Amino acid sequence: MNANKWLLFLLLIGALLISGCSSEESQQDRDQQPNPKTPDVGLHFTLDRPTVEGLKKGEIRGVSVQLGDTEKKVHQKLGEPQEQKDQRGSLELKYEGGRLQFIKMKDTSQLNSMVFPISKKRNEIIQLLGRPEQERTLNKQPEMSFAVGPYQLLFLTDKKSKEGPYNEVLIIKE
Repeated sequence: MNANKWLLFLLLIGALLISGCSSEESQQDRDQQPNPKTPDVGLHFTLDRPTVEGLKKGEIRGVSVQLGDTEKKVHQKLGEPQEQKDQRGSLELKYEGGRLQFIKMKDTSQLNSMVFPISKKRNEIIQLLGRPEQERTLNKQPEMSFAVGPYQLLFLTDKKSKEGPYNEVLIIKE
């Protein structure tokens, strides 16, 4: 009888471990799914080799709008922004995943730059893009700039060290 209790106890522990693992996996799956309260607007910039190859061809992978698009076209594709700033001839729209910046002209404004969050150290960026065209420090914060295809990429950090990590990339079409 004592052996049967141990066997039952071991089976119970095994079942709990298996159910615990499956609930942990389902929690991980839930964590990786987009938040239903925040609509996916199509701004998924990741700095990796396929993205760099796309930039060389004039494509910004993971982004459903392009530099040069009008404000109206951006609103049609991405919907209403989370935040909007209108100041001195420029307009900034903030969405989940990035900020879009426009230069206003007469009756229209064209998308002229995009800012995306990243988290890459200097050596990781150089490994992907090669030597920077320019490095400088502005207000004690390092910046690196690269020409990639028709784009200028400016990497910004709020750290004092030029090693980073760099937390934003500004993309401008040349």
